[in-house]
Amino acid sequence: MTDQTDTLRDYKQFNTPITMQGIWENILYAYGKGAILLQSLTDPNSTSTRLLADVMWVSNLPFSIISANPAKINNDSTTMDDNEDVLKSNNPNLTAFSL
Repeated sequence: MTDQTDTLRDYKQFNTPITMQGIWENILYAYGKGAILLQSLTDPNSTSTRLLADVMWVSNLPFSIISANPAKINNDSTTMDDNEDVLKSNNPNLTAFSL
């Protein structure tokens, strides 16, 4: 989930917003979904990227959230740096990514 609409590719708006509960005490809404391109943090030439599909746009979300289950399906793992915003790939050529 992200509130950064400028990062979403192939965005498709939902017919009806989806209620998102369990994020603090607020009820937030997902208005659509798309894919985001994650950029490698360790690639000095910015050529290593990873496409993450089915990312929901949630207005007023204070930070992006990644689910561990889709990462596992892609044989990736989620880790957090000090900013809590890194996805780690098991592929040695794709090490650490950020939105």
